Amino acid sequence: MKPIRLLLTIVVAVSFLGFDRAQAQNPPPAQDKPATIITRSVDVGNADVRRISETLYPIAKATGTTMAPDQANKLIVLSGNPDRIAELESLIRRMDVPSAPSQETNVELTAHMLIAGETTGAGQTIPAQLEPALKQLRSTFTYKSYQLLDTLWLRNRVGRKAETSGSFGVLEIEGKGRTAGGYSFSCTISHVTHDAKGNVIHLDGVYIQTAGGAISTNIDIRPGQMVVVGKTSFAGNQALIAVLTAKIVD
Repeated sequence: MKPIRLLLTIVVAVSFLGFDRAQAQNPPPAQDKPATIITRSVDVGNADVRRISETLYPIAKATGTTMAPDQANKLIVLSGNPDRIAELESLIRRMDVPSAPSQETNVELTAHMLIAGETTGAGQTIPAQLEPALKQLRSTFTYKSYQLLDTLWLRNRVGRKAETSGSFGVLEIEGKGRTAGGYSFSCTISHVTHDAKGNVIHLDGVYIQTAGGAISTNIDIRPGQMVVVGKTSFAGNQALIAVLTAKIVD
């Protein structure tokens, strides 16, 4: 009986050894970890909350992300996988920009035409709002005096040409005494775009002409910004300089 028991013990031991090897070669499948779910609110500062939600809803649904627009508080609440939420948040940021102005948008232009001279003189009183431009001019040129020739005001729609003309009356010309003359101003308010800093007004074919010379250029200008458009010889040692501002109006 003892040899039979010994034989059974050996068989059982071998069987357990084979089972352990099979377990090592074919481990049981790992249990899936529960998916990470987070909730995040995304502020919408410019665009329409509902429009963004309606546009991105198919993408959110396909990725298993829930999207809840909150029109009153100007935000969108996202819930789901962190990576999918990050992608949707990036899309929301890209869509959250102000609507571009339409072709019916009006732009108001103000052009200050200055005469710069080589001799020191009292000249005319320069409006206080032109001081930043004068500071720039004095740091760039060596002219000793500036006087305001005239101020032009134009208003027209985007996509249209704005133009005006007139007379600046009697002007003191260095070396030639007092004389009279006229001017013309024209440009096309090409279009308005928007970037991270705000609106940009694009002006094409800016053309300012007097009896002494002309300025011709294309410029981009932000609302409220004061831009020195250019200068040209006017008479003798004097120069005509144009300073332009623009703004979008209703």
